[in-house]
Amino acid sequence: MNILEKISSAILAQDWENPLLSFGPYQIIEKKGDGGQAQVFRIQHPIGKSFALKLYHPVPEETVTAAENAENFTREVGLLAKINHKNIVAIKTAGSASFNAQESKWSIVEGLSPDAHSLSDAFLFYVMDYVPLRASDVFPIAKKRFDSTKETPIHADFCERKVEIFERLIRHICDAIIHCHTQSKPLAHKDIKADNILFRGEDSNFVLADFGFARHPGKRRSRRTHRPCERARSPRARRCPLGS
Repeated sequence: MNILEKISSAILAQDWENPLLSFGPYQIIEKKGDGGQAQVFRIQHPIGKSFALKLYHPVPEETVTAAENAENFTREVGLLAKINHKNIVAIKTAGSASFNAQESKWSIVEGLSPDAHSLSDAFLFYVMDYVPLRASDVFPIAKKRFDSTKETPIHADFCERKVEIFERLIRHICDAIIHCHTQSKPLAHKDIKADNILFRGEDSNFVLADFGFARHPGKRRSRRTHRPCERARSPRARRCPLGS
């Protein structure tokens, strides 16, 4: 059983005293996404605020070396760190980490230096805003709220509200894409789809996430980027026609 599997097992057992679940000042609470080499967890700071932790273990994959996969992850962190927009998920910190079994604690180094991923058992990570809902979750929730006040399951009020929500989604994600495209070095997301759109309830904003495939147009990238988490790998995902 590898480290990621042990973390998942400890969460399922609610073994909150397990040192694997103490990531620096954060407590790992639950798993939110799974992509094999990378997993996303909800973590909680002692002040009570939740964040999302993406843990990535760079290993060789097909024709891509571990070093290339690590470089791609580092590039994703660099892209997110330069973007500040209310409709794009915000990154808080990033670095490398390894679990010291003898001392029963994580060794964490913030910042992604060239040698940050020199150890074979090291993980790369970044901490970002925790946005609990995906875009696909919003419509069933809205329908349920309307159904609780109406006698019929389908009615005109909900249909109108559904259109309003969809218009908001399109407007917010277009704003995010335009912001990326109008940077001094334009950035293409390259993986626009429902699973990569989140919903932040406190301000009713849709948020674009997962920049694992993002790149600057015209710049050649490595043969393949690291695989994003499971929710961002739908085989039927439609690409934006403009390559966004």
